[in-house]
Amino acid sequence: MNNKNGKIYITQFMAKLIIRKFKHGDEAELKELLLNTITRVNVIDYSPEEIQAWTGKVTNELIWQKHIAAINPFVALIQNTIVGYADLQDDGYITSTRFNEYVSNGLFSRGLR
Repeated sequence: MNNKNGKIYITQFMAKLIIRKFKHGDEAELKELLLNTITRVNVIDYSPEEIQAWTGKVTNELIWQKHIAAINPFVALIQNTIVGYADLQDDGYITSTRFNEYVSNGLFSRGLR
């Protein structure tokens, strides 16, 4: 693992994971990632009511854009594709984390350390 140009690079299993701060333009991909995580990747972890509650929060595009900009997450990319995100708030708490089905081996959490 090394840090270049304000980005964290982690190489494992021939894939380079890059972690960077959120930037304007990430909103649509992060929204798709959230919806995919809830409805496919972690669907067994949620009741139908919880799935509806979580997915219902992103149906209004303006509200979603304001929310994701407000949490200002770290974004994880592999081969220029967003594969996850997590926020680290000023008080040190992480309040939102989402990862696609390919990031399940702890690479992102190691990068946040």
